[in-house]
Amino acid sequence: MNLFSNISVKGAFLLLLLLSLLFQSCTIHDVEVLGVENFNAENISTDGISVGVDVKIKNPNSFAIKVKKIELDVYVKKDLLATTHLDKTIKIKPKSTQTYHFVISDKNGSLNKKLIPKLMLNGLTGGKFPIKYDGYVKGKVFIFSKKIPVSGKEEFSF
Repeated sequence: MNLFSNISVKGAFLLLLLLSLLFQSCTIHDVEVLGVENFNAENISTDGISVGVDVKIKNPNSFAIKVKKIELDVYVKKDLLATTHLDKTIKIKPKSTQTYHFVISDKNGSLNKKLIPKLMLNGLTGGKFPIKYDGYVKGKVFIFSKKIPVSGKEEFSF
């Protein structure tokens, strides 16, 4: 037996109208990134790279938001180091200000292996070097998702 077989067109319209009014009253506030810390390599080899970063996030909403996907092109100076992705979904707690640990890894072997010796030598000498990233973050709430462009520069060390 189909659950919706007994609903008339008029009933379906009223249900749709009620749902639209319900969602119209919901306000979704922007999540704020308050800071980026501890931007460090967690694993680097000729097979790939994993980078960890701690991000302080304020979620003023009364519901959790899931960060489902991150894709970033990461550059060292003007050279593409890798195209990266988020290793696992991160759940941002409702009505909170908290630091979350994100791990991103190179995607499908995209690591530019020619840059590895330079990066490792720089790491051994304790130096930091600037990196630039461009891409997007995709968040999801219930059935709604949004893709947000991101770009920036950070100092990177091993």
